[in-house]
Amino acid sequence: MLSSEKNKSVNFRFQEDSGRLDLFLHSKLPGFSREKIKKLIRQGFVSVNSKKVIKPAYKLKHKDSILMAININEVEKQLQPQNIPISVIYEDEDIAVVNKPAGLLTHPVSLSKMTPALVNGLLYRFNQLSDINGILKPGIVHRLDKDTSGVLVVAKNNSSHINIAEQFKNRQVLKKYLAVIEGEISEDEGIIERPIARGKHQRTKMKIDDDRGKNARTYFKVLHRLHSHTFVILYPRTGRTHQLRVHMKYYGHPIIGDSKYGKKSAFISRQALHAYYIEFRHPGRETPLCFTAPLPEDFNDLLTKLGIEKGFNTEV
Repeated sequence: MLSSEKNKSVNFRFQEDSGRLDLFLHSKLPGFSREKIKKLIRQGFVSVNSKKVIKPAYKLKHKDSILMAININEVEKQLQPQNIPISVIYEDEDIAVVNKPAGLLTHPVSLSKMTPALVNGLLYRFNQLSDINGILKPGIVHRLDKDTSGVLVVAKNNSSHINIAEQFKNRQVLKKYLAVIEGEISEDEGIIERPIARGKHQRTKMKIDDDRGKNARTYFKVLHRLHSHTFVILYPRTGRTHQLRVHMKYYGHPIIGDSKYGKKSAFISRQALHAYYIEFRHPGRETPLCFTAPLPEDFNDLLTKLGIEKGFNTEV
């Protein structure tokens, strides 16, 4: 690989049925632009199953082993522990469950935009985190959008990471979100099932796409109605990027304050979406666990401003 001792190798295993090499590496190494990854591939710094591959569009197969030589120091010198306050709901030797505040990225999106993120606080708070989900995502098994608050599971070791990731993949993790949406829903409950894909021209924005989209399914139930707003519980049965936000926009009731898929709100400065509940099996003991994250102050203030009662029932 590379001769400089500053360069190290990172190894990934591809778990899907097929996919482009450059897109897969970009998903694992968001600190590197797609163009930079393409250049590294063409220069011979990537191997698949111990054989050098120089085509960015190379089609990966299930369980392919990818080895890439990169300058990890370029990332490590910027991804440093920071004393960011983290509300820890639960912790043991294998996992931690935290309540992510709104306004904080789960992990950095690129080396050029290394603003403080949850992972910086995790590195400061915990002695050990898993490292198999890319060097910008220590401990991160799943994520929440920057302006979505709530409960998030962190893996402290690779064994726990693999176990929890499999539970997510097999849809064995139960998640419940609380949201306030625009308009009044007439149905008491329902299911939205439409495929979601990344926008062709706006890559940071997702959209309903019957041709390119991946299946996505969201269950909703009304908790409280007002004349122009509805307080709902959302239950994602799949885990697509921005799924709840895209589905509620498609349904004609975007989440309040969601400037990307709806409009800004005078009542709250971010989308009114909170990951309230999560249920999964402990990766070591296999015992069922469930955790809730209390509503943050800005969400409670929103409910007060809208006159929504706080004694709601979330047993769905």
